[in-house]
Amino acid sequence: MAEQQEDKGRRVTIDLSAGAANAVDSIRAATGLKTADVFRHALGLFRLYVDANKKGVDIYTEDINGNRTRIEVVPVQVAEGHTRGTNQ
Repeated sequence: MAEQQEDKGRRVTIDLSAGAANAVDSIRAATGLKTADVFRHALGLFRLYVDANKKGVDIYTEDINGNRTRIEVVPVQVAEGHTRGTNQ
């Protein structure tokens, strides 16, 4: 019988450039979120971007006038068999 492994979190330590640290501070000030929560939300948004990229789907923002802007985060290398434009 296979053992079920409990999901465990992970502590991560990263070094930020001054610009990135200022961006985090600005987001914290605007939202009232803790630093860890800022990164959790950022990870969730990046996960959406990667998933869309794997499916060949683009993500857009739209302003109140209907003007759309395509979101381009970074070039993402997805695992073999999961390249942009395939639905695997």
